[in-house]
Amino acid sequence: MQISSRLTIAVHILDCIDTFKDSYKLTSDFLAGSVNVNPVIIRRILQQLKAAGIVNVARGSGGAEIAKPLDEITLLDIYNAVECVDNGELFHFHENPNPNCPVGRNIHNALDEKLERVQRAMEKERKNITLAEIISDTQNIAACGLYCGACRKYLAGKCPGCRLNEKASWCKTRSCCMANKFNTCAECPRDVNNCKLYSNWIAKVFAFLFNSDRAACIRYIKEKGEKAFAEEMSKRKCQTIKRR
Repeated sequence: MQISSRLTIAVHILDCIDTFKDSYKLTSDFLAGSVNVNPVIIRRILQQLKAAGIVNVARGSGGAEIAKPLDEITLLDIYNAVECVDNGELFHFHENPNPNCPVGRNIHNALDEKLERVQRAMEKERKNITLAEIISDTQNIAACGLYCGACRKYLAGKCPGCRLNEKASWCKTRSCCMANKFNTCAECPRDVNNCKLYSNWIAKVFAFLFNSDRAACIRYIKEKGEKAFAEEMSKRKCQTIKRR
């Protein structure tokens, strides 16, 4: 199959550009620090996204910005921009099946139409997923692992969520994540239970009052990813995993 990591890297880049657009100059070096790849790879993908009209890239160290509304960019748009697919075909068929073999002679008839159906289904699904939906999943998670998407203030439009809330500058956990270009503490190699910034007295009071196990949230994100965590918390209609 002709699917590489370019798609996920491109989405990661776009998520970073939107998340940090008001805080940092979004150069290839900065973005490479988050994706954890060589800046050359970032520059190559940015040029592909620019050619597709998805981003604007200033010359020199001017940085990148998203060129259109997030809800107008689909996963299919991003895929088509960065993935090199021959003749628009997702599946690369082995070139010379033996025509003298009854299997080799008929393998195209057996597979071609079915592979086309699979490709059409995948393209339809990608077309239905917007960048806004993807970024919303990650931006709804606070640095400490709480799920803002189930918060009453967030749902009422009274708070933009931890990551975008400038009034939350008092939170040392949030500041630490932003300084290290982490979305959440799940990206940090340290155990949050041994982190003084994370396991401070305010956190312990919060955990007691709200029966909250933020460390369990971080473990869940580490094991299954931010999107899976956001979907699970949305399903439970909870901001946190409860203590047992």
